[in-house]
Amino acid sequence: MTNHKYDSNSTDRFLRLTYDNHNVPLLTYNPITKYDRFSSKLFSINRNPNFGTKYFARKFSREFMYYMLDSDKAPTWDINYVKGSSNQLAQSVTRRAILKNTAKFYGKMASKKAKIVFAGFDFSKCIANEFNYLDNNNKFFSENISIAKTKCAVNTGLNYINSELTLAQSALSGAGYAALDVGFDHVYLDKPKEHGFFRSGLNLN
Repeated sequence: MTNHKYDSNSTDRFLRLTYDNHNVPLLTYNPITKYDRFSSKLFSINRNPNFGTKYFARKFSREFMYYMLDSDKAPTWDINYVKGSSNQLAQSVTRRAILKNTAKFYGKMASKKAKIVFAGFDFSKCIANEFNYLDNNNKFFSENISIAKTKCAVNTGLNYINSELTLAQSALSGAGYAALDVGFDHVYLDKPKEHGFFRSGLNLN
């Protein structure tokens, strides 16, 4: 039977467990460095961020993207921004509390159903805002209505899956949300497309 010992005279900077007769390392002990602790902490925060960290990461990445795209939806840093942000945060905290308590008292299935109901509210709110925008800009016709529905379906989907994302993914989701939002606004038509030969002919005369 082979005996083992700690080879404290090894040229390796780590302490090695070796064979007596062959000096073959069985186990290398790697001390934990400050970098390892820092990396582990970052990984943990990314995988399991708290609600506030995740909320603000998504919010600020979305607003920064609006700013970079020179959108009229880019925030103005004033008291109204603070009030609006506070209201949004309060609504998000309330929604999270409802979903959490629903899961606690009625089970995960009930919480998923509640989440779907909230998604329906998000879609309806988005549709109302888009229809109002189209009506105010004389763009309220069938083609743009279809675009608005697609836009709201995509945005609602991003909101729905956000709770399942890591911190980094949530920040990317916020930026993607803004990019898609601005992109869809540019897709809206200024006037209806011509459909059919007779309609085109009438418009030409």
